Formats: sequence, C-alpha cells, structure tokens
Amino acid sequence: MPAITATVKGPAGTVTGRAVQISDFRITLVDESGKTIKVDRGQDVEVHLHDPLAAHEEMLLTLANDDMHNVTAFLETQK
Repeated sequence: MPAITATVKGPAGTVTGRAVQISDFRITLVDESGKTIKVDRGQDVEVHLHDPLAAHEEMLLTLANDDMHNVTAFLETQK
C-alpha cells in the first residue's frame, strides 16, 4: 500500500516524510534517513498531505450496491 506523505512548513523550516500519525494536534513523520520527527500543529504550521489512494477512496463512497455487485462479478471472471 502506498504511504501517505506530508510536507510540514513551520517556523523551524520545512520537513518532508512518510506520515505515521496525524491528529488535530500533532503530526509524526519519518524522513528518508529513518529519523522520526514530531511537529505540534498550530496556526504557524502548514501541513500538506499527499495520499495516493484518496481518489480511489472517494470513488468507493459513490458506488451503489449494484455497482459493487457488478465489480465483484467482473473480478470473479478474472480468475
């Protein structure tokens, strides 16, 4: 599963990494070197998330039961 990544801009600078914890109060990232970075969220902190699966999750919410049945039936034929 592709990871959610984030860019966090704040008074101390900008950090980018894989988001491992996200809340209204804090975001925890792991950067490329494996270092864990915790940033408290406030008015002076900008968080930009990149979730590669967000569009797919949104699409799932629009599908009706018949649509899901058709998708499942199609996938069954692909064995």
